[in-house]
Amino acid sequence: MRLLRLFIPAALLFIASCSGDTDSAQDDSKTSATNPNAVEVTEGTPAETAKQIAEFVIANDNQGLMNLIITSEEMTDVITNSSVTPMGKEVAIKNIPTEISKMRVDYTNGLADIRKQCETAGVEWSNCKFKDARYEMNNPTGYFMAQIVCILECNGMEYKFTTTDVVQTKNGWRLGGSMMYGETK
Repeated sequence: MRLLRLFIPAALLFIASCSGDTDSAQDDSKTSATNPNAVEVTEGTPAETAKQIAEFVIANDNQGLMNLIITSEEMTDVITNSSVTPMGKEVAIKNIPTEISKMRVDYTNGLADIRKQCETAGVEWSNCKFKDARYEMNNPTGYFMAQIVCILECNGMEYKFTTTDVVQTKNGWRLGGSMMYGETK
């Protein structure tokens, strides 16, 4: 999984001594006994965030995605409480405004590309719903990150898109990387 771009300078300094714990693909969704097609998602998990992201993609709600991007304060908190070297923390914190600006552009472009790719495949958005999510979490430097694959169901067909570098903050899981059509590794 790619490291969160804001940590690239810090990660380069820290990478040699970094050994992250990785949890393999998770699935926090389950179906209801009364409605096997209903998706229930456990609160506070990457799957809950995946459901929000998917709903914003289906609704073509760019502002909704922008509201999920990690804030400067959250990013500062994550960096400050990480195990990155003091020099790496300083560099990463100085780069926060630039990195958040890049994320906004990447998510705007990602939303447009996902919608274009799905429409090219014949998706009718009014017939789409969030089906499931798969994710991998790791803890590279004292904070949890996830790469999430969101699965949409549209007219009985599945369509996937990937959201990278979703970061766990004290306010929940926040977007930190980018998103793109398909499933990436």
